Amino acid sequence: MQPRPAVAAAMLALLGAGCATDDTATPTSTSEATTTTTTTSTTTTAAPEMVAVPGMQQGQRLDRAVAVLDELGLWADYRDVQGERAIIMPSNWQVVAQDPAPGTEVPSGSTVVLMADKIDG
Repeated sequence: MQPRPAVAAAMLALLGAGCATDDTATPTSTSEATTTTTTTSTTTTAAPEMVAVPGMQQGQRLDRAVAVLDELGLWADYRDVQGERAIIMPSNWQVVAQDPAPGTEVPSGSTVVLMADKIDG
């Protein structure tokens, strides 16, 4: 059975009444205030911890010097002072020079270059 045209029109009228808007509303004031909020985000990074480079004693075994630097949070880059050989076993080498100089303040994580000479024996 199909709905009668009058019933269908009444249903549409009721449904349409719920969707109606009131365009005749009057504003409560003649000027509206506008507020703008600006948020600024600042990221602060802490300065790296400074570490005094220790003085490696002439003749100190290279493996011990590397361990001291590691304990302080510093990296070691070691090289043959004569530039001829690869350093495979640091315990067979001794420190003869370093850069930076002892007492120099460097950021934690910096690299200290150790020049080493092969221990005879």
